[in-house]
Amino acid sequence: MGRLFVRYLEGKTYNCKFCNTQLGHADSLVSKAFHCSSGRAYLFNNVVNITFGQSEERTMLPGTHTVTDIFCCRCGQILGWKYVIPLIPSSLSIGTNTRAKTYNHGNTHTKSSFYCLLGDMNR
Repeated sequence: MGRLFVRYLEGKTYNCKFCNTQLGHADSLVSKAFHCSSGRAYLFNNVVNITFGQSEERTMLPGTHTVTDIFCCRCGQILGWKYVIPLIPSSLSIGTNTRAKTYNHGNTHTKSSFYCLLGDMNR
């Protein structure tokens, strides 16, 4: 196994619940309104200290998306998933109200990545 490089963040962070490795800065949190099969999930636009699994098509609440699972780089536990193919902004609708929130990042496909981390992280 190679050398493990861990990035350290200043300020408030979200951490792996298994080994406490920092994963994302509080400022990178986009939404807490996501849900997954195991409960709540948080949407981030930037995370660190992760590795990726294989890409696959997965049917989710907002539709079918190409995603890859993400894992903690230190302990290897599954943390959530990353949207691989950039999403059309209106396709990333969140909320249970009839007027769902949408995340608009420009007029066309977003260039930024979105990461969903499982909701039971340490903070």
